[in-house]
Amino acid sequence: MKKLAIIATAFLLVFSACNNDEEEEVTPTVSGPTKPTNIEVYSDASGITIGGPNYDGVLSAHKLRTIAYGVDTTTFASSAAFYPYTGNYYNTINAGNVSVNNKRLVEYGSYYYGPDTNQTYNFTNSIAWNVAGGNGFTPFNTTINGFPMVPEFSANESINRQSTYSISLFNGTSVNCDIILVTIVQDGEPKAYQIIYTNENIPNSISFRSPQLQGLEETDMMLGNFAILQVAYYNSFENMEGTKNILYHNVSSTTTILEVE
Repeated sequence: MKKLAIIATAFLLVFSACNNDEEEEVTPTVSGPTKPTNIEVYSDASGITIGGPNYDGVLSAHKLRTIAYGVDTTTFASSAAFYPYTGNYYNTINAGNVSVNNKRLVEYGSYYYGPDTNQTYNFTNSIAWNVAGGNGFTPFNTTINGFPMVPEFSANESINRQSTYSISLFNGTSVNCDIILVTIVQDGEPKAYQIIYTNENIPNSISFRSPQLQGLEETDMMLGNFAILQVAYYNSFENMEGTKNILYHNVSSTTTILEVE
């Protein structure tokens, strides 16, 4: 189970509380979230960010299914990042306490991750974000509706780096999904990825050609050395929170382990 915990936390690669006696009043947003207009992908050794040059923060709720060693588990997590100026994804600032469905996220420096200690999530459809505000961010609460279906796919359990590696998708077309992100991770780093903007047109398969796989190293499953494949479906929205443009993701993903030859 320790291995499963390590695997499950690996996929948020992808992402100061003020101790007042009285809670600050939170002003609900007036306009509703809309579909994003300018999404881009940023990738480095620390992970992959789906954002864009017009956003001041990214808030993500994640339903994560993990299949490993014959065990199939589902966990839930969330993250929040706020930027000192629009489109700056390499630095984050504090925006006060952050909670999801009334459960507070933990602050690591100026990056938020949850749930807090001894709390659990069980995301269904509605994700209620509450941000206390700070450093130019006004307080806000916004509810994001609509999780994608959990991805169902079939793929070989072993990658031959000299051949094309293909993943067959089985969900069909009605998955409530704007973006598909397929990532192969090894040693905590995304070694290869593809992003597909679906417009509700889900491809039947996704393939990595041999040149895309050359960053992978040979593994030995008996020694607990493996690569990780994740297929993630994103349902994304943007909303102006005061003067700040916030990008929201509801994400469902399925993850499994792979051998590399």
